[in-house]
Amino acid sequence: MSKSTEVLIVGGGIAGCATAYYLAKQGISSMIVESHGIGSKASGKSAGMLSPVHGAKEPGTIDEISLESFNLHQVLADELIEETGIDFSPRFPNQLQIAIDLKGMDEIRFLQSLYEKADDRFESHFFEYEELNLIQPGLTPKTLGGLLLKGNTSVNSELLTQALAKGAELKGSEVVNSTVTGINKVGQKIESVQVGNEKIFCDLIVLAMGPWTLFAQEWFEFRIPMSPLKGEILRVSLPNSENLLSHEIYTDKISIYPRTDGLVWIGATEQEKGFDESISEDSRKYLLNTAKEVFPEVQNASVDVHTACLRPIISDYLPLVDAIPSLQNAFIVTGGAKKGILLAPAMGKAISDMISNNGQTDITIKNYGFSRF
Repeated sequence: MSKSTEVLIVGGGIAGCATAYYLAKQGISSMIVESHGIGSKASGKSAGMLSPVHGAKEPGTIDEISLESFNLHQVLADELIEETGIDFSPRFPNQLQIAIDLKGMDEIRFLQSLYEKADDRFESHFFEYEELNLIQPGLTPKTLGGLLLKGNTSVNSELLTQALAKGAELKGSEVVNSTVTGINKVGQKIESVQVGNEKIFCDLIVLAMGPWTLFAQEWFEFRIPMSPLKGEILRVSLPNSENLLSHEIYTDKISIYPRTDGLVWIGATEQEKGFDESISEDSRKYLLNTAKEVFPEVQNASVDVHTACLRPIISDYLPLVDAIPSLQNAFIVTGGAKKGILLAPAMGKAISDMISNNGQTDITIKNYGFSRF
C-alpha cells in the first residue's frame, strides 16, 4: 500500500522543521524527509545568535522579518520547551562588540546608529578600552573602544531544530530518515515523490534543502543564483572560562562566545568552497590566531570540536520564501544565509500561512519571492 501525506517537506534543517511545526499548529500534517538527521547540517552547527538589529549582509532590507521572527522566537521559548521537553537554552547573553583598528571603529559607529533606530528592547552603550576592560577583563590592550549590547538572545540551534520537529510530530506529523531521489508530475502538479525505494503521494511539497536546493532545480524547473558559503567554528576548552569570560566578544573579524556546556565557541570563517564540508587546519589556525588578537587568554585554549557547515547564500543575501512558479503545488523556503536560525520561524510560518490561507501571510515576505530574479 502506498504512503501519503498532506505536505511533504524535503529537508530537516531549521527552515523545514519550522514549516512542519507551524503547519501542525494549523492542523495540517506533514512528512519531513531528511537523509542525515534532524539539524545535522548548518542548523545544528550554528552559534544560534538571534540579533535582529545587526549582522545582515544588507542592513535594513530584512529589518521587518528579522523582528517578526525574533518575536516568534520569544513565543517558542515560552511554549516549545514545555510542549516537547527539549530545553534549547534560550537566554539573553552579555555581549561586547569591540574594535582593535580603525575599520572596526567604523563598524562600531555603524552598529550604534542601527541600535539608536531600534525599539526599546535593544540598547548599545559605548565605552573606551579602560571601561571595557572592567566590564570584561582580559581584552587586548589594542582595543580602541566598543559597545555593550543588550536585548539580543541566543539558543542551542541543534536542540531548537529538534524541538520544532518533535513539536510537529506530537501533533501528527512524521519524520522519515531517507533521501528524495525524484518527483512524479502530472501536468503542472507534483503527484508523488520518490523517497528511497518508496513512492510517497502528497498534496503539496515544500523544498527546504538549504544550499542543496541547487540539486533540485532540474526537477522543479527553476533557477536561482544560490551558492553554499562554508563556515568553520571551533569549540574550545578555556581554563576557568566561567570566571574568565563573562561576555560574548565580537569584532568585525571574529566571534568568541561562551556556551552553557562550558565550552567557548570561536567562529566563523566564510569560504566559497562549493560543497566541501571538510574541516581544515588553515581555518583552525586562522580562528585561534584571530581570537588571540582580541582575547589573549585564547592562547591557553584546547580545541575540543571543530565543525564545518554550508550556509545557503542567494546572491542578494535575502531569503527565498515563495510558491514555485512552474508548479501548482510546490513551495520553497531557503536562503537564510548567516541569519538562518533567526529567520527560520518567520520563514516557516509564512509558508505554513500560504499553504493554509490561499497564499496569504502576515509575515513580511514581499521582497523574498522569485519575481526578484
